Order: sequence, then structure tokens, then C-alpha cells
Amino acid sequence: VPVKLFGIEHLDDAADDGEAAGERAEVAVDGGGGGGAGEVVWDEARYATAAYKAAATAKVLDQVESELKAFKQTLASSDFLAQYVANPTISREQKVKDMTDLTKEKMSYVTTNTLTALAGNNRLGDLDKVIDAFELIMKAHRKEVDAVITSAEPLTNAQTRAVSDALAPHLNAGEKVSLSTKIDPSILGGLTIQIGDKFLDLSAASKIAAIQRAL
Repeated sequence: VPVKLFGIEHLDDAADDGEAAGERAEVAVDGGGGGGAGEVVWDEARYATAAYKAAATAKVLDQVESELKAFKQTLASSDFLAQYVANPTISREQKVKDMTDLTKEKMSYVTTNTLTALAGNNRLGDLDKVIDAFELIMKAHRKEVDAVITSAEPLTNAQTRAVSDALAPHLNAGEKVSLSTKIDPSILGGLTIQIGDKFLDLSAASKIAAIQRAL
């Protein structure tokens, strides 16, 4: 019997109910023209969207996001928990009970309901994907645009702020940059900037390659 998540009934796995995977409802979350949160599709988005709507209604979005992130970190650091959620030999009923016992009165009802719905529908193994989808939805909610700066050497705080300020005119109204940095010595110098689906190559390596092609 499917478990309902905030009034939304989710079908069992295609292997259980005999339905083709292509018949699953698709949910797309568009981050907007500025290249914010990308599209999230298939079942993980259904659960994440239901959780987002319930959390927004209950005005606990930040709390649910924090709880899900903490759970994701625990999944990454605990081999026991990671093996548990992926273990197909543990019954749905047992997983529902375990998730309830683990989170009830410790986390919001939205988080508890999300976890128990996944457990009841044999989807707990997709928990990390559901949390990733929820994080993308929250980025879109906050109108955050992901930008990654890659440099050959670490940037100073002043340099990072300067790049962030330079990106601001390229955003849509109300959007803001969520900036991260990476180090890649192979670019030799300069920068590469990935903002949404746009890529700007200002690296020394690309300039050297251009000169070599011209010779």
C-alpha cells in the first residue's frame, strides 16, 4: 500500500507495481534565466517538492533544510546508516518504525513525514537524491545562482569579492551569487568562471593554447 506524503500518494517502485518507469510523474524546478537551480526530475523531485510545500505552509523551511542537510552529512559519514537505508532485506514497516523512532520529537514533522514516506514506499535508498533535490528547490526559492571560480592559486578574500561584484550585473533582478572556489594548477594562471550554464575562460592555459594555434 503506497504511503501518502502530505496528502500526495506515491506509487511503489516500478518493479513492485509493474508500471514502466516512464509513467512516473515528472516534476521540473526551474531556477530561472540566470542559471540558478537547474531542473530536478522524476521521483526525488516529487518527494522534495511535497516536502518544500509542506515546510513553506508550516513556515519551517529553514529548519527542514537544516535537518535534511544534517541527515545527509550523517549518511556520508556513517557506513552503518548508508548501508541501512540501502538494505533491501529490511522491511518497509521496520524502516518506517525506525525512521519514526529516530526523528519524532527531534525533528520537524515535515522531515519525519518525508523520511517515513520514503521508507514506506521503498525509496529510502534515494534519500540523498531527495535531499539534493530539496536543496536545489531552496536555492531557487532564495534566487541563488551557483558560480564556481577556478584559479591556479588560492584567491584572497578581496579578489573573491571583486569577482563576485563583477558577476552581479549579469544576474536577473533579485538574484544573488552563491560563490565557491576551486584550485586547479593546470590552468597556469588567471581564472575560469562557471555561472549557471555560462562558462568564461580567462586562464593562462587557454591563452597559451590560442597562441599555439595561431603559430
